[in-house]
Amino acid sequence: LPGRPPCWWSWAPAEAEEGAEADARTRDALRTICGEAAEAGVRIGIEYEPGFRIGTASELATVLDALDLPELGANFDVGHAVVAGEDPAAEIRRFAGRIWNLHIELIRGGVHFHLVPGDGDIDFSRVFEALRETRCPAFLTLELYTMADRPDEAGRRSLDRLRALERARPTP
Repeated sequence: LPGRPPCWWSWAPAEAEEGAEADARTRDALRTICGEAAEAGVRIGIEYEPGFRIGTASELATVLDALDLPELGANFDVGHAVVAGEDPAAEIRRFAGRIWNLHIELIRGGVHFHLVPGDGDIDFSRVFEALRETRCPAFLTLELYTMADRPDEAGRRSLDRLRALERARPTP
């Protein structure tokens, strides 16, 4: 799919778009997208986001299970899991083998505002343990659009903190 990102996120539903008709439109759109993706050798990851049509891990699992398309998986956002009240490590295990991309950022107090790792409430040692346990090959992306005015600082601080976590992890 030239020019199109391999991540699909659902829209914030209008009241008129809720229910079985919207679910059917979502499934039809994903079948079409995944058909084209399969021909191009591309995988599609759905990013669930609280408040959107697919807003929780359970809703995403329902869609993935219903469609059962090999090229369809998750663009898993650790912060979205926390905002949805979920355990990111448990959800990584749930989607083992179906996570194509991984977004990381920190969240504080359940508020959807992306922070540098170490500045929020997420226990990344558990997240990284789940990633190692499931042998998750996902491409990891720091998602810090809230710090667009100082990307060098955000990147440097994030990398330093993530490296410290990696050094601190116990050896098997």
